[in-house]
Amino acid sequence: MIAPKQIAQIKAVSIIDYLQSIGHNPVKESSGQLVYFSPKSTEANPSFFVNPTKNVFADFSGAGGKGDVISLVQYLTGCNFTEAVKTLQSFDPSQLDRAPVAFSFSGQQQPKDPNYQVGKFGIIDVRPLQHGALLQYVAGRGIPEHIAKKHLKEVHYTNGGKSGFYAVGFGNDKGGYALRSKSFKCATAPNWITTIEAANSDVVNVFEGFFDFLSACVYFRYYVPHNTTIVLNSTSNLNKALERLKTAKKVNVFLDNDKAGKETLQRIEAINPNTGDRSHIYAGYKDFSQFIELRSG
Repeated sequence: MIAPKQIAQIKAVSIIDYLQSIGHNPVKESSGQLVYFSPKSTEANPSFFVNPTKNVFADFSGAGGKGDVISLVQYLTGCNFTEAVKTLQSFDPSQLDRAPVAFSFSGQQQPKDPNYQVGKFGIIDVRPLQHGALLQYVAGRGIPEHIAKKHLKEVHYTNGGKSGFYAVGFGNDKGGYALRSKSFKCATAPNWITTIEAANSDVVNVFEGFFDFLSACVYFRYYVPHNTTIVLNSTSNLNKALERLKTAKKVNVFLDNDKAGKETLQRIEAINPNTGDRSHIYAGYKDFSQFIELRSG
């Protein structure tokens, strides 16, 4: 059990420092608060606020997170309280680059290279998934190695000009990657949907994130999907999939059991009446991924 004094010390870890360590810097200041693009979604206008005096955050992008630095780690990584505390116990802010942040008062961050999104992430190498730590991470999410190796890559990248970073990567239709590791979550530009075509299929399955898709592979016991599959990689990418969804004979939707998931489902139902909500499979869980992860544990 973690002592209350330790919890108080951990809560004193700067949210600003933690966000910088994972590649997120503020784009402007507003009424004493620092404003960021949300790490949880792709948005045109920054809506993630940090109060540096109180050391709390609030995400108004639709994902709905708020709280202290422990809540932030849980919110961004999906881990539990104890795991978030352990992450922050090992956090060393002295390793951060203390160069001053240049705010963009236009409200937009300007890309400097093709792999820039929110933080400065540059892909160095994309290779078959083989790193032991990444395989262990994926296994901990309930995904067997043969399925992970089929659909994921091992991506080595730079963060803010520094090398030595790696994560599992899920490629999208435009050459970008959704990157995940135990303590890190981001996407390289361009952020786009991922389409996995199935021969002779006029049915489309829709998932929010790639771990939801991989969890479906586990649940339905298939190596590759029998129906054409679209992974949104963020509900904000739905517009990029609408034309395909309009013409599908049937759409199976496997979205999160939250407000954003339900709103996205309603938008799909509005353009294709032959839409089925499949979230009943993992009722009582946040999403398909959490359902499979907890069942496998």
